[in-house]
Amino acid sequence: MSEAVFLFASVFIIGVFIYSVYSLISQKIKDDRSPVLRAKATVVAKRVEVSTSSNIHHHGTGNIHHNHISTSTSYYVTFELDSGERKEFSVYGDEYGLLVEKDYGYLTYQGSRFKGFEIMS
Repeated sequence: MSEAVFLFASVFIIGVFIYSVYSLISQKIKDDRSPVLRAKATVVAKRVEVSTSSNIHHHGTGNIHHNHISTSTSYYVTFELDSGERKEFSVYGDEYGLLVEKDYGYLTYQGSRFKGFEIMS
């Protein structure tokens, strides 16, 4: 029975991995084929997503040798186009820091890919 569970778990994990890679490649191809668009938009929201992972290496009978902790931060900005449509994009931290809610300007994007935002003065 444990072999069947191991086999099922292995196939499931491999399936999830293959699906994830397929989804990433499909999105990249879709974005690459999309036109680069420029539209007037307002920054309506900003958010940060922080994820932390810990990897503890055990040696012998429970002795901890290493504890590796890594943190990843993702930045997101939501824009509202003049048409009323909202679009959320993942942006780099430096771009995130320059944008403020209610900034108005020209948003440039390609599919789901953020290309830039030029604030109108």
